[in-house]
Amino acid sequence: MKKVWMIISIILIVIVAIIGGKIFMDKSNKITIDQQENIAKRIVRSYANVSSITFLKYYENEKTGTVGINFELNGSKELETGIIANDVSEFNSSEGIVGLSPVSKFEKLGILNNKKDTPVSLENVKITYLGE
Repeated sequence: MKKVWMIISIILIVIVAIIGGKIFMDKSNKITIDQQENIAKRIVRSYANVSSITFLKYYENEKTGTVGINFELNGSKELETGIIANDVSEFNSSEGIVGLSPVSKFEKLGILNNKKDTPVSLENVKITYLGE
């Protein structure tokens, strides 16, 4: 009887550990819609001819401690790039501008000389968020 309870206890501990690990990974590997919208505003503030933004992947780099998000502009694989930050909280504000690399590809969109707090509208930009 003790053996049965021991096996059941071990199985329950393993199940709880798996569920806890899954919950932790889900929470730590998230970027909100608002944060993605803030990134979109920075892109639109920085480049003239952006008609669509498709967010592709959010990741955390354990070696460097940085986070990043990859996206594609105007439905073109050629205009696929990403932004890296020290922490996901850096995306909590829409204030800022971005410089996308390689410059030679993205300068074709038309680089704007806006200030980091210039108001922008996403009304004419189709955005596909992660998780949609």
